[in-house]
Amino acid sequence: EKSLVYSIETVSGLKRIDSLTNIIWRQDSIFAHHSMELNKNGDIWLCSFEPVYSATGMYKLNGRSVFYKDNYITKIDAETGKILFHKSVTELLAENDLSSYILRSQHILDPLHINDVEPALKTTQYYKEDDVFISVRHLSLIIHYRPLTNKVIDIINGPFTSQHDVDFLNDTTLVIFNNNYFTIKNESRGICVKSSSN
Repeated sequence: EKSLVYSIETVSGLKRIDSLTNIIWRQDSIFAHHSMELNKNGDIWLCSFEPVYSATGMYKLNGRSVFYKDNYITKIDAETGKILFHKSVTELLAENDLSSYILRSQHILDPLHINDVEPALKTTQYYKEDDVFISVRHLSLIIHYRPLTNKVIDIINGPFTSQHDVDFLNDTTLVIFNNNYFTIKNESRGICVKSSSN
């Protein structure tokens, strides 16, 4: 029996349909975006937003409140559509004393912009089964996170820029799709700096 799990980014929740397009389940409490990955048990890990059209994150800087779009990592039961795990990346960083990373982003309204949550399918000397590697594009880093204990195991910085995907090559090596591209605009000065791969 064939089925498909899909979403229309920032428009709908998550749906699973059969080969005749009948809806098996729908999950409307999140907006999914970018990649979806299966863990060893067949659960779906994905990047998500809260289904609201306003900022869901906030920090205070020099007496000002700065509001921005928070990102979430979510695990879904593929059979039922039930949410098994749902965590704000802002909270994940704060609870691991890493909040300052948000201030490093060039993107004030969207400082995180995660685009992949890659689950470990087995335990090795470097990671445990069901650890996840989170690609945070606007910070140009990969977070090795252990949901079971709510601990960040490692932060992987460059040499890559605005990466878009992280995968396992083997038990000791990660492969990172490096967009190697960024654009910084300063509207008041008309400055545009662009870098792209050769």
